[in-house]
Amino acid sequence: MGVTMESSKVTSKTSSLKALLLRAWKERWSDLQWGIHIKTILPRGVSGDVYNLADCILQQALVGPGPNQLVMSYLKHSLSAQLVSYAAVLQRIAKYDGFHKPHCVNCLLEFIEGIQSGITCRGKPEEGILASAILSLAHWLLQCYHHAAISSPESHNDMLQKPASILGYMLNCDFLTAMLYLAKHDDKVLYSDVVRKCHEVEDVILQNPTLATVAPIQELLSKLCHLELGTTSLTNLNEREIDNTEPLTYCIQALLAIQVMLNPSVDTNELANQLRLLQRLKGYKIARLCCEIIRACLMSLNNVLGTNNEESKWGAFTFLKLPQILFALTGSNIISSSDGDYNEDVAQSIQLLLQFVPLIDLMDSPASSNCIEAILTELVKLKLLNEKQVLAYNQSREVVSCGLARMDINTSGGQNSGMAILKVIIRAQPTLQRILKTLDADYSKIQDALPNVLSQVLVGKSFELILSVAAVEGKLKTFVSKLIKFNECAKGGATARPVLFDMTFLMLCSIVQTNGSQVVFGGEEMRGEKSFIETWVEECMVERAHPKCPDLMLSQADQHVVDALLAQLKSPQPDFSAIGVSWDRICMSVPAATKEVVSAWELSLLSTADVKRILENMRQSMCCLPICASVWLCSYMQILPQDSLLKPMNMVQQFLTAVGNEEVPQQENFKERFYLMGQIIRKIQYDMHIATSSKLKVSPLSHSIVSREPMSDELGEIWSAVQDKGWLNVTATHALESLFITAGPQWFVMSLVKEVMKLRYKEELDKAVDLVLAVFHLDIETCTEILLMFVLPHYLHNIILNNQLMEPQCSALAKLCVYCIYAAWQYQGTSTPKRTFPTDMEEIEDLIPGKLLHLEDGVGGSAAVVSSVAISSQSKTDSPQIRPPLLKSLKFLFNFFSFVTEQTPYISQQTHFVFRFIELIVSCGKDEARPLLQHMPTTLVPSLVRALPDLFSTDLVLRLYDLNTTAGRKATASDLCLLRNLSLKPTV
Repeated sequence: MGVTMESSKVTSKTSSLKALLLRAWKERWSDLQWGIHIKTILPRGVSGDVYNLADCILQQALVGPGPNQLVMSYLKHSLSAQLVSYAAVLQRIAKYDGFHKPHCVNCLLEFIEGIQSGITCRGKPEEGILASAILSLAHWLLQCYHHAAISSPESHNDMLQKPASILGYMLNCDFLTAMLYLAKHDDKVLYSDVVRKCHEVEDVILQNPTLATVAPIQELLSKLCHLELGTTSLTNLNEREIDNTEPLTYCIQALLAIQVMLNPSVDTNELANQLRLLQRLKGYKIARLCCEIIRACLMSLNNVLGTNNEESKWGAFTFLKLPQILFALTGSNIISSSDGDYNEDVAQSIQLLLQFVPLIDLMDSPASSNCIEAILTELVKLKLLNEKQVLAYNQSREVVSCGLARMDINTSGGQNSGMAILKVIIRAQPTLQRILKTLDADYSKIQDALPNVLSQVLVGKSFELILSVAAVEGKLKTFVSKLIKFNECAKGGATARPVLFDMTFLMLCSIVQTNGSQVVFGGEEMRGEKSFIETWVEECMVERAHPKCPDLMLSQADQHVVDALLAQLKSPQPDFSAIGVSWDRICMSVPAATKEVVSAWELSLLSTADVKRILENMRQSMCCLPICASVWLCSYMQILPQDSLLKPMNMVQQFLTAVGNEEVPQQENFKERFYLMGQIIRKIQYDMHIATSSKLKVSPLSHSIVSREPMSDELGEIWSAVQDKGWLNVTATHALESLFITAGPQWFVMSLVKEVMKLRYKEELDKAVDLVLAVFHLDIETCTEILLMFVLPHYLHNIILNNQLMEPQCSALAKLCVYCIYAAWQYQGTSTPKRTFPTDMEEIEDLIPGKLLHLEDGVGGSAAVVSSVAISSQSKTDSPQIRPPLLKSLKFLFNFFSFVTEQTPYISQQTHFVFRFIELIVSCGKDEARPLLQHMPTTLVPSLVRALPDLFSTDLVLRLYDLNTTAGRKATASDLCLLRNLSLKPTV
């Protein structure tokens, strides 16, 4: 009943409007009189669209063979007075099919020309249909052109030229073109009809070439058929200005420095994807990316040559991993030629490398081969270069270096070191293969010979080189799993082999110290029941940033084993095999036995000589026992007062004192095991920041920071040097990691951001942002979370800090945030074992201003969120799903942004930052930005548009939402119309 009454009411109103039109025409009302009288029929605030006012007027105006200009003036007045909407008028015009009445069609075309500059939408109901109405108009214009072209082009000249002119205006107007693009997604059937009609018009033009000169429309047809972001006036972001003035890429070398330090065994494809992300963020070509990667490796290798730290790691990475990275980046595009296969981008990158003459001179030598030539040889093997291109490079080098003094290979330590590291790495590859093949053999057949085989790789730096090669070739976990297998077999029972257990235990400890337990024991290779070494590392092994509880170690001991162990340690000729238990149980009981010795010494129940004899018995029997004792002693010292440290410290030092030739036990491979044991215990001391004797030889690159200065001064000094150089050397890399671990990620991130904001010039800021992005890869997820949830709210909310958000610092901070978001998002999709650092995000949330904490659940009416990414559309991309903590951070941040923009609906530092942030999210990510923006509150973008209309473009708005969803299209239409209305508003 209600529906019938409502329908009759509309019919009655429509009849009244038609009667009013007839009366107006008969009495020849002016458009002003029409406007006065129609208000007697239309209720206040009600649009004429409800009663089909536009349809009524056009029916009356076009009823005869010619148009009724007076009635048409009523339509124009109604449109100006907002009695009807543009959407309703355009939809009604698009339904007109009286092409046999050229005067009426021309009248409509002239009418469209008169209103086209003001087409917009000022009411919510019309926003959803305006885009389709504009597309319908485009289809009608094509029909006009097509009808005139196939009828009589000479007599329908206006019907040819005016549609072409109107379409040209539409496709050159950002707003109208954006609405056409929106309608393409909103009404796919209608857009298919438009494309079909375009093809029909093209066919007619081909049959009658004169049409192309009378009313050229071919270019417009092409644009209509290819409405895509980046191909029409829709875009300026896809072709955004790329800063080609940047002389160097500062982030690539720093990123590689962090990655090689943290995890040299990272998967090649994952590292290649990280580098691709940097290329996409920076807008570089792939050739430049490859050149910068090679340059970064050469710089880092030159930095470590001749030192005892990182040399083998960087050598293996440069000569073995670098070619694989370049192949992962470009290997899918190999070009075949008569001179051999090659990749064009890699060939160009080698030519670009020639501009870095000083670096190449440092890495070259006058010998027949050199570091760079070794890299080129590997690239030839992978078919990324051919021999002719290598020859061309050599000839180019001769031209560039002509007249320069060549270094003598006999006096150049750097070059000799480069050649030496290359040679040993080349020799280490087959050695690793032989070891892996040997470890594949049956335990019973090689248990006696295996210790001698393994001892050969423990001489000098051989073990370090083997591990470096295994890491970069992705065989480290395979090596570890095989060592664990033999360690398990040798620990007890009928297959017990103490020396083999001892050697494999030491090797596994060293590998864990070098690479971290998450890297070594993570992944599919380590699935299944935990081995003894995995359990021991998890519960006892001291690692950086992962201290262990000394009391927990004691709880793992067997008291009967402890008593037997102490008895053997006190005897003149200890025999641990007489205890009658497996070596894993003995290792677990060593901390408790060590505790007994410490306590007895402190109570004077044991003399210093007694303690020394016990420790000598321990270290001259099995080298794994001093390590088990040292990890407990170092952990124990962490909870002791300063005046109680001397005795435990001296016990650790006793393990490290040199053994004279006459004191060396007559055990197989003892020297090799003792040397490795000393390295492991020293590393434990460094990791736990345990003070050592001044007489003890300590590595010059100790990663422990011991300074009387405040940490902020220490960071400032380190960062100033890094900023000046523009790259990370080994010393700075380790120092920054130590500060990160010592002070915590919250202080670290805030301090680095403060260092960036101190800079004043754009070039300095861009360099700093690149370097900070790379350094944040120490833990990119945690750093990004802190940056978004802690640092940004302080800068936007704190009145002192937000005064620093001026340009160019504002854009630099926004860029850093965006870069970190994309890097953290990509990192979530990797299979790399996550290195964890101690951090308590609850403490971070406690420090966020209290009044802002409720933003997590939305701000008042802003809680509604545009779900601009459907599950189906997200599955079409290769982007990983956004997961916590990044997801939580983004939700908080966008709600916080909405709060900021609603509280300050005018231009301010805060609103400008929010705009720059969103703009950079879009410009850096393009279509991939939409998943990141899906949690924006509905009020955020409109608030920004009102405050900063001149900064927004239709292209930016179109990229903010997912147009494959209804909610995304609705929000896009609303924001486009708001931007249009503000642009049409007269300036004061």
